[in-house]
Amino acid sequence: MNRFIHAIFILTVVTVVAATFGSCRKSEIPVFDISDSAVHFTSKSNAFSMRGMTEETADLSIELEYIGPVTDYDREVALKVTGEGEDAAVEGVDFTIKSSMVPAGSLEGRVVLEARKLDDSTPRKSVVLEIVPNGNFVVGFKAYASTTVTWSEEYVRPSGYVWTDWYNYFSPYYSRAIHELYIETFGEDIERYVLSPSLPNEENGYIYKSYTWWMSASRTLREKVQQHDRENPDSPLMHSDDCMYYKSYEVAAGAGEVPSRIPTILETLEVL
Repeated sequence: MNRFIHAIFILTVVTVVAATFGSCRKSEIPVFDISDSAVHFTSKSNAFSMRGMTEETADLSIELEYIGPVTDYDREVALKVTGEGEDAAVEGVDFTIKSSMVPAGSLEGRVVLEARKLDDSTPRKSVVLEIVPNGNFVVGFKAYASTTVTWSEEYVRPSGYVWTDWYNYFSPYYSRAIHELYIETFGEDIERYVLSPSLPNEENGYIYKSYTWWMSASRTLREKVQQHDRENPDSPLMHSDDCMYYKSYEVAAGAGEVPSRIPTILETLEVL
């Protein structure tokens, strides 16, 4: 009787194992097909400063996030161009689209605009780029299907990863005044510093700064502002009149909340 029960047990185990391995053979690892390729922008806004520009044109590079297999040929990303208001840029007059593609052998995409030099009568231009499906790509993350591209002779809020780190370690407020303070304190390269070590490459010009650097920089900034305000109680460092509060780093540049009064810089700094 025991031998019979033992045989039944072994048969049951073999059956379960066979069923398990059989089901494993049926569950193949999903692989992206070329028809599933998708792209979206990495940021809802991209801003560029043209301060000190002497050339007649400048290339503005906007990053695309790509999902899909690598190919051995370039693939164009289709765009719809729109703009409204006094600052709206006109394609063919204020800028041209030099390229909009995911290159052969690459897992990164990029849109490159050639923007014309600004003058005193037009200190700022902006345009909205929207990805539209074509034979190469569908739209990936819908919330990032479009981006507002701004270029100005004034300081402008940086976009993407740089702004994210400014937001997290310096302040959720942005103004030209605080931007100038960042540059005065850390130098112009602050506009290229990022926390992620995987981002910097020859094309985007990012510079990696560690978590400890950002923490130290945050304290350095606060101490500098505190010292100024102690020594100048009647004239503390203030934001400029373009000041906006951003409840999230994902909020597009210029779409933040205007405070009821212009705050001091100190009261808007992060406390880390």
